[in-house]
Amino acid sequence: MRRSGFTLMEILVVIGILAILSTIVIIAINPLRQFAQARNAQRQMDIKQITEAISQYSVDHRGSIPPGIDQNLRMIGTATSGCAVVCGQSLAVVDPVDENASLFATRFSDVLGGIPVAQAAGPTSSTGTSFVAADVQPRKVVPGDTMTITANLVNAAGVTSVTVDLGGIETVSLTLSSGTNTNGTWQGTWHVHGTLARNYLATFSATDVNGQVVTQTVPWSDPAASGWVSPSGVTLPGGQWANPTNAIDGNIVTYASNQFGGTGLGQYIVFTLPGPILSNRFRINTDYTDAVIADVEVDVFNASGTWVNVFTGGSEATWNDKYVEVSFPAQTITQARFRYNYAAGGFNYWMYEFQLYQSTGSVVLPTCTTQAADLIQDVAATMHGTVTDDGGEPDTYQFDYGPSLSYGTSTSWSSLDVASGDPFNLQVTGLTPSTLYHFRANVRNSAGTTNCGDRTFTTLAPIVGWVSPSGFLDPDVAWTNGADATDQNTVTYASSYHAINATQWSSYLYLTHSAIAINKVRFYARGLTEVSQAEVDLLVNGVWQNVFSGGFADQSWVEVSFPQTTVTQARIRFFAAAANTGFNFELFEFQFQKSSEGSSDACLDMSGLVPTYIGKIPVDPQTGSTPQTYYAVKQSANGRVTMYACSAELSATITGTR
Repeated sequence: MRRSGFTLMEILVVIGILAILSTIVIIAINPLRQFAQARNAQRQMDIKQITEAISQYSVDHRGSIPPGIDQNLRMIGTATSGCAVVCGQSLAVVDPVDENASLFATRFSDVLGGIPVAQAAGPTSSTGTSFVAADVQPRKVVPGDTMTITANLVNAAGVTSVTVDLGGIETVSLTLSSGTNTNGTWQGTWHVHGTLARNYLATFSATDVNGQVVTQTVPWSDPAASGWVSPSGVTLPGGQWANPTNAIDGNIVTYASNQFGGTGLGQYIVFTLPGPILSNRFRINTDYTDAVIADVEVDVFNASGTWVNVFTGGSEATWNDKYVEVSFPAQTITQARFRYNYAAGGFNYWMYEFQLYQSTGSVVLPTCTTQAADLIQDVAATMHGTVTDDGGEPDTYQFDYGPSLSYGTSTSWSSLDVASGDPFNLQVTGLTPSTLYHFRANVRNSAGTTNCGDRTFTTLAPIVGWVSPSGFLDPDVAWTNGADATDQNTVTYASSYHAINATQWSSYLYLTHSAIAINKVRFYARGLTEVSQAEVDLLVNGVWQNVFSGGFADQSWVEVSFPQTTVTQARIRFFAAAANTGFNFELFEFQFQKSSEGSSDACLDMSGLVPTYIGKIPVDPQTGSTPQTYYAVKQSANGRVTMYACSAELSATITGTR
């Protein structure tokens, strides 16, 4: 019996027809997208070829890379001008590799429907040491005492050693007493010796398995010569205050609450000291709204056994939810007390912190140290210093910085005071990428100015990725500590007080930067039950454009994506869920994602790789030519080489790294 069937040729013809029909259907559905995807695939192969050629060149030249590749982004080509294009969209941070490595990696991410693929927010590094806590106890000691030194450290890679320099007297090594080297408590003891009657700093240094060192300082003294001290106890003659010890715990987030709620003078909260001190000023962080509070009163109990009023007054502009410092005639005191005078009833008010300044009775030059800079970017860095001894009165501070020991640039003197043991910092912007800077802190009091010593840092090469604003604007004078929203620290924050029955929208906080190409912003703010939504706008070509409006999670990064645009400002505001609540709007951090950078005007001729390492230098399939390939290359500060496809479509990121 004869069986019928298909010949091989017939099967191949049918498959060919189906392939043609499939292609026609796909192209008919979305032809522009399909062609763009095909070009992106070609770009990916081109980047891989160039990266392989650079890798092989490096192998043959003992780790050296082709001449002309440096930390400036350069388009590959033979043209001597016209090569300045934006390039490097959404570049991820490239990890360092061994200098002799010849491996490469290519990265390709696509976007469906024009919406960027979601990326995880927040830091990506798994190393980096964090001090959960660092302390010495007791902090006031004399020779013969024993000091216990403790540090709680977290490091995903593992901490190998912790040492503590006790003000230049001795260095103590701590040992792991509990937990693990990735999350544990390190401890040691020191038999106190060799001290003078002055303030000191204990400098903790933690080293991880990669050799990276992180430091933190803690003040101690023998005994405190001068500086801010918190009372040791609280009494409530009338019982009108709730959680009174929160006003002396050194924490400006917790608070004691006055429960009066009536009109006129409320009852005192009384602060006691462990012993008599010579004092000439106090500072306080409290609620104050002059529409409801007529004034506040502060008295001190002196050595004569008399209560003396040292302040009655206050104003909404300077007293609400921030430290306010008030001077009074120096006297020896053992107690202080505070009370509100209510202009209207039905309100409770909070005191966050009360401290007294311990004076020496005379003023000498202060002492200080310049600490290492951090948060170093291509055009910005944050400089640090610490007051070791204020010399008998609170000091102000400033920084000098520049490319040599001559510095050349000085910041303005601070409007805030610092005392013994206080750290201080300042972010500077407008720096030059890939440049070594010298800097030093300076502090001064009425006796004179002290230079705190020279340190250096090197700015990064021009970067692409998350960057902080270089400044802020607060035209309504409604925000406190605005710079804390730009310091890359999700512990500190800018705050704006929402008074009871005030308008529900906060004032805008404006975040500024020199002209920058971005495709995302993100913020980290207080949500909880008091704040129901936020709004973020960008200033584009002189017009404010809204990019986010809605609810968000408390203290979590919120990312907002949009087509690449160039901006100089963003602004953000928050909405109170209820009008009849007093609280603080809090913005911990705001950042831009720098999505591109400009390449140099002259192209980089890499034809020397032909034909030994590559048959020819590829060009972009849509925009490229031999003079201008629209493929670019740069070397990062850690020595790794990265390639870019400058004309990638569909918001794709196509890079190759060696």
